[in-house]
Amino acid sequence: MQNIEMNEEEYLKQHIAQAETKKNKPEPKVKLEVEATNVDSLKYFSFDVKEFPCSIFYPAGTTIQIRPAEVREIQAYSMVDDTNYYDIVEKMNEMLAACVRIKYADGRIGSYLELKDPDRFWTIFTIRELTFQQGSNLVSNVTCTCGQEVAIELKRQSFVKYEINEKLKKYFNPAINSFTFETVGDTIYHLSPPSIGLQKAFTEYIVKE
Repeated sequence: MQNIEMNEEEYLKQHIAQAETKKNKPEPKVKLEVEATNVDSLKYFSFDVKEFPCSIFYPAGTTIQIRPAEVREIQAYSMVDDTNYYDIVEKMNEMLAACVRIKYADGRIGSYLELKDPDRFWTIFTIRELTFQQGSNLVSNVTCTCGQEVAIELKRQSFVKYEINEKLKKYFNPAINSFTFETVGDTIYHLSPPSIGLQKAFTEYIVKE
C-alpha cells in the first residue's frame, strides 16, 4: 500500500473522481460477450468464515462473499456524519448490504443481516482493502503505557479473534454454534453474539421510541 498524506474523506473523493474519469472514456470497439450472472459472481471474493473474529458462532462450511465497493456506494458512504453514531452504523449497513452475502454449506444464500455484529468492522475493512488495493493506509495515534505516542495501522489483520474463556468452554455447544446454559429452574438459554439484523432491529426501536 502507498502512504498518502490525506484523510479518508479526501481519499474517497479522489477515488470517485478517478472512477468517473475512467467511466467517461470512450469504450473499446470490441466487446466480450459474457453472461451477466457470471460477471456478477466474479465480483465476489470468498472468505472462509474461520478468518472472522466470531468464526465459532457460524455453521461449519459457511463462506462470506465480499466484493469491492462501486462508485455509487463510495459516494453514499462518503456522506456519513462523523458526529452521529446512528448515521455511521446505517452507512456501514448500506455498504454491507451492497457488497456482502453469505453462502452456507447447504447452498443457501444469506444477507449481511446474518453476520455477527462484532464482525461488522472486520468486514468493512475487507471491503476497503478490496476497493482501494493501491490506497492509503489508515493510522491511529495512541499513547503507549510507556508514555510514548505510537502509530498503529488500522487493517483487518489487526483484529483479534474471539477466544472462549476457559471457564465458559464447557458451556459452548458446537452443534448449534452458541453457549447453552441451564438454570436451576430447568430453563435453557442459548446465547451467542447478536447478528447485525438483531442489532439493527434494537437500534431502530430505540430511535423510534
